[in-house]
Amino acid sequence: MREPDADNRVVLGNTDEMSKEDLSELLSAIRCSWSAATSPQWLPTNPAHGQGSATALVFCDRFGGEIMKTPIDHGWHFYNRVAGRTCDFTAEQFSVLPAYLNILSSREEALAHSGPERYQLLAARVGAELGSKQRVLGVAATSVLDELPEFAAEPRCETSAQTLWLFDVNLRAT
Repeated sequence: MREPDADNRVVLGNTDEMSKEDLSELLSAIRCSWSAATSPQWLPTNPAHGQGSATALVFCDRFGGEIMKTPIDHGWHFYNRVAGRTCDFTAEQFSVLPAYLNILSSREEALAHSGPERYQLLAARVGAELGSKQRVLGVAATSVLDELPEFAAEPRCETSAQTLWLFDVNLRAT
């Protein structure tokens, strides 16, 4: 397991790395992208609800690592592990965190759980928020958004400081 270096970066393999700023930027883009279209369980009072599998896929697209799962009352909760550490961008949906059993999952299982359309939409929105043209299952992110004009008029999020459970410490997202 690799620890963050002096610059708060965790090295992933030989070339990839991420900082707290990278994580905060991605989290902000993801939060702005969640909606009822990316999970039918979405609520204005709990926007992370039901977003776990699609969010874990988008995180994996950006930072690599593994997709993990743990059982919850109504099925599975998906999250990520990178450099041997747990990262759950949707932990805020729970009033009490689940017992993270760290069961190895896969992109295929997470994609089957979220549905390809919801994942593609979330990835496209996150890509647009980050100002990049991420590739989503071989389709340019902007083309996915172009094909879904009914979602283009949804209001953009207002981010506020919320606790992010990450790498066994609490960080504040801005």
